[in-house]
Amino acid sequence: MNEYCNPVDKADYGGSIREILDVFRRIMSGEIDNDISMLNYYKGIPINYPAEILGIDNEFVEFRTHAYQTIAIRQDKSTFIKSGHFPKEILAEVFYVKVPSREVSLKNFLYTQVLAENRNYVRVALQQARATEIDYAHQQIQGNLVDVCLKSAAVDLPAGFIVRPGTISRLHITLPMGAGNPDLSFEVLAKVSKSTAGRNLTRCVFDLQGDVAFEARIARFIGHRQTEIVNEIREAFWAQEAIEGSRASKGDG
Repeated sequence: MNEYCNPVDKADYGGSIREILDVFRRIMSGEIDNDISMLNYYKGIPINYPAEILGIDNEFVEFRTHAYQTIAIRQDKSTFIKSGHFPKEILAEVFYVKVPSREVSLKNFLYTQVLAENRNYVRVALQQARATEIDYAHQQIQGNLVDVCLKSAAVDLPAGFIVRPGTISRLHITLPMGAGNPDLSFEVLAKVSKSTAGRNLTRCVFDLQGDVAFEARIARFIGHRQTEIVNEIREAFWAQEAIEGSRASKGDG
């Protein structure tokens, strides 16, 4: 979740946690309105549903939220909490998640700022990274396309490979459209906007410089991928519900 927000300031943990818990208690007692919602990014798609407070035990707070939110929270092991009663968004860690009953217990509440909400376009992660080629500085580089939006794409390149921001490249991209449908394949000019070197790879973000027809094809893939991701969340909930239902029936037996 840290890639979606500003670094969390832990310096004033004691003061902020007391303030946050006090607001939760006031909401739970009915002294102030409950406008709490939770926010996660499941493979790039924002999952944002209301939540109600079930109980507070020391610095642990139990909530009930939407079924799909519990799946996203279980994957991230954290969630953002939004409320007009707080000066900023809150990042909270998971203590436990009970998917069928839609209950989550959270801890370690800290103020943060969700940067992803300032994005102008939805960015979706591919189901699996796809091999892609980049014509860069008179050489052809093999990389893996990991996510894409209407205006940009993130590509993982070999570790130690240096790319200069502002450099123009040509990307050869193939986007999967699901079983029975042909892939979308195209070339597009792109400018390197960001390059982050890691131990095992270099993550590069390219600003795509396609025309209206190109953007229409990207938008088609994004719509398809959004549908896939929502279906993945739904199926994950059903699967977890079946597993925990089976455990409960064995326990009764």
